[in-house]
Amino acid sequence: MAAATVSETPAEDGNVASTSSNMGRDITAREVAARFLRLVETINKRLRIGETINKVRGFSRQNPLTATALLVLATLCYVPVVSFILFASITTSLTFFSFLFIEGFFLTMGTMVLGSCLFFILAFFVMMSFGVGIATIFFLGTKKGMEIWRATTHDWYEYLRTKISNKKAKDVSNKAE
Repeated sequence: MAAATVSETPAEDGNVASTSSNMGRDITAREVAARFLRLVETINKRLRIGETINKVRGFSRQNPLTATALLVLATLCYVPVVSFILFASITTSLTFFSFLFIEGFFLTMGTMVLGSCLFFILAFFVMMSFGVGIATIFFLGTKKGMEIWRATTHDWYEYLRTKISNKKAKDVSNKAE
């Protein structure tokens, strides 16, 4: 059971008041039930429910036809109100849950589509990197590949060297003029 640390001392009107003298004592289920029964008795005393029920019983014994008519009238007024409340609450809850299900469906589908697109894009780049790596290893591993690499780097070196020397010569001629 739930353990609370509230002590009880009855006050003069039967209500339970907490004091600091017995703090730390656990409340049992029997004490909770006793408190609830005292609360119900207090409500009965203050609202005089028993007297009202006795008056209604006396009236229904003296006027059974009127009491039956009032009961039927109360039931007929009660049925539409309960029907409307049930309809409104069921419609609201079904709307809420259907929105959740539809939203969940769309989120699931969107996640699946986005995930598959990202997976294929990632797989494409991974495959491309492996392909480039394998091509590089193959290219640099063969004798012809090494010759092409050396020739290409030498050609680039020569191209850049002539470009820089032409630029320097042009700058010198521009300064001389």
